[in-house]
Amino acid sequence: QLIVNQMEAAGEGELRRRFEALKRQLDDEGLFDPDLKQVIPKYPANIALVTSQTGAALRDMLTTLHHQYPVVGLRLYPAIVQGNTAPASLVKALQLVQLDDHCDVVVMGRGGGTLEDLWAFNDESVVRAIHQCRLPIITGIGHQTDLTLSDLAADQYAATPTAAAAAAAPDGEQLGQLLLAIRHRIYRCGLRSIERYAQRHDSLSARVRHPALVIKQHTQRLDTLHSRLSAAAFTHQRNLKFSLFSSAHRLETCSPLTFIEHTRIECNALNRQLRYLGFQLTQKHRNHLQSLTNQLTTLSPRETVARGYAIVRDPLTGTVVTDASQLHRGARVRAEISRGWFEATVSQFEPASTPESSTE
Repeated sequence: QLIVNQMEAAGEGELRRRFEALKRQLDDEGLFDPDLKQVIPKYPANIALVTSQTGAALRDMLTTLHHQYPVVGLRLYPAIVQGNTAPASLVKALQLVQLDDHCDVVVMGRGGGTLEDLWAFNDESVVRAIHQCRLPIITGIGHQTDLTLSDLAADQYAATPTAAAAAAAPDGEQLGQLLLAIRHRIYRCGLRSIERYAQRHDSLSARVRHPALVIKQHTQRLDTLHSRLSAAAFTHQRNLKFSLFSSAHRLETCSPLTFIEHTRIECNALNRQLRYLGFQLTQKHRNHLQSLTNQLTTLSPRETVARGYAIVRDPLTGTVVTDASQLHRGARVRAEISRGWFEATVSQFEPASTPESSTE
């Protein structure tokens, strides 16, 4: 028989009671409010790691990040993660992280253990430091079944340190697919520009009625250039695709963001070059056509008449009189001048280099 006069929680039971009490208090203060969570950057340049520098968690996080996102910069802020001095050490590490202007996100983690082993991450000072941190924080504390107050205060939490590291960095394969999609989009834009200028040239050619043969030849030349440019663009796109797969092996020494920028500049330059070529070719054809038009206009009989000359014809047959031997005294002629004509009778003529004649 056992008679109990008083019973108090001890050991893990006491820790559970303190855990629930502090959880309610901090929740009432809004430290776990989802609306206050910061957004995790998609492509961080530098990641801060807050963990023990001798634990297995650090090795797991480093392995994951080097494999998944090898171009990211890593900065270690070592801290004690277990024991009475752990809370102050964790708070101090978070303070140091915020002094580093180059870090974009913080990953805080440690391996699994008992509730007592993980108790430093339930300390009120640590939870408040996480909530007040100006940088987004991802926690990975313990195993899948472990949940600490630090996890609830963090902007995102994962089941393990390895999962937390994976959540902080983009997937390298997905990033490669994104780069390939961007290259395809740039290629399509360049091809549409070529087709647009080809259609514009065809439209200008259709408005010109003569000389038809010259226009046809230049149109065929433009089609040939268009085919060559399209083939060159396709070859260039294919080379860029091969270059992308090759660049995947050099991600440790080459920033994807810089690579994207260089590719964008290169494709913009190609687009401007293609646009300039189309403009120059169209202008050349237009100038040539204008020159031919001017030549035809200059040789036109109507232009000759406009300069003060007359075209003399036989009024009966309409035959043009080109020689004095076709005339005789008393002959009727029709003279076509600018803006009209008139008929006259030959009263006197003399076949000579300087004729003396009069008409009435």
